[in-house]
Order: sequence, then C-alpha cells, then structure tokens
Amino acid sequence: MTRFFKKNFNFKNTESYKYVVEAGEKSKNITQYYKMIRFLTSINVDRNDLIIVLGGGVVGDLAGFIASTYMRGIDYIQVPTSLLAMVDSSIGSKTAINTEDGKNLIGSFYAHKAVFIDLDFLKTLPQEEFTNGLAEIIKCSIIKDKNLFDLINEEEIYDRNTLSNIIKMKLLTLQVLRLKISMKMWTLILLVNLILEL
Repeated sequence: MTRFFKKNFNFKNTESYKYVVEAGEKSKNITQYYKMIRFLTSINVDRNDLIIVLGGGVVGDLAGFIASTYMRGIDYIQVPTSLLAMVDSSIGSKTAINTEDGKNLIGSFYAHKAVFIDLDFLKTLPQEEFTNGLAEIIKCSIIKDKNLFDLINEEEIYDRNTLSNIIKMKLLTLQVLRLKISMKMWTLILLVNLILEL
C-alpha cells in the first residue's frame, strides 16, 4: 500500500508509520483515541502530514475523528476494505467514537481528501460482512434509485463488473441525496437571513 501512494502521489516526505487497531466496535473508544493521539505526537505529526486509513468502518470512523481533532484537523485518505465502508462510512464524512453510554456519541463531520475503492479487498471479506454492505445498498436503492434496485435484482452481484457498477450507482445516488439536502439547507439559511434582515 505504501508503494502505491509513493508511486501515485508526490509526497514531500515519504516516510511512513503504521498503527494497527484491533478489529471491531470495541476499538472505537476514548482510550484508543487517546493512544493514537499520543502515537501521532510521538512521531511528530503536524498539519503537513496525512493519515491514510486502511480498513473497515470502525477504523475509518476512529481515524477520521482523530484526523478531525488532531491539531484542529489534518488531512486523511480513506481506503475502505469492506463493502459497507465502501458504500457508506468512508464516503459520508461522519467520524466518531463510542462511549459506555452509547455508539457514536463523540464525533464530527470531517471530509477526507480522497477515497480509494479497490474491489480486491472484497475477495477475503466474510459473507456476513458482504451481506451487511449489500443491505445498505438495497436500502438506498429502495429509498431513491429504482435503476440501482433493478440492477441488484437482475444481475449476478458477485460479478466484479456488476459489483463495480452497483457501487458507482450507490455513490451517485448518495451524492444526489446530499445535493438535495444541502440545497434545502441553503434555502433554510437564506430564509433565516431574510428573517433576520426583516
């Protein structure tokens, strides 16, 4: 992975460090967050550095939250390795950690600089994890995209090209939904401004 980034990006300093997080929701906590912040300070990470997140939704949420809060925000790139992360958590700009009182109670919205989706990661994904990601795609297709729903029903979803098309369509559907939401927010902001000016 390091070679991929060194080959395709012009980083000034190509020295890299690795921090491994145990898989699962139990790692998305304040203790792990603090350990990772301490790790970043121990290797002198500053605002010119970049975090590359390789993993599923838990790792993406945790590392994204760290990127959003360390030095008031540093850049990060997501490389999701599960289908659910590819179609949901890596692209939503939502970052968070859990507390003993509940899931995702401490978090922020913080956009990554890029997301790289490589379907080869899905070759070793357990069936249950694949099904979780597919459920998210089906939910989105039922809500907003009949063409995506038809594609899921008519094609062999395990075929690489079909899966690639499904992911692309899901991402496009999500972008359209976000655009509509942001347009509503702009309308709301304009209304608030008008009311304040009256």
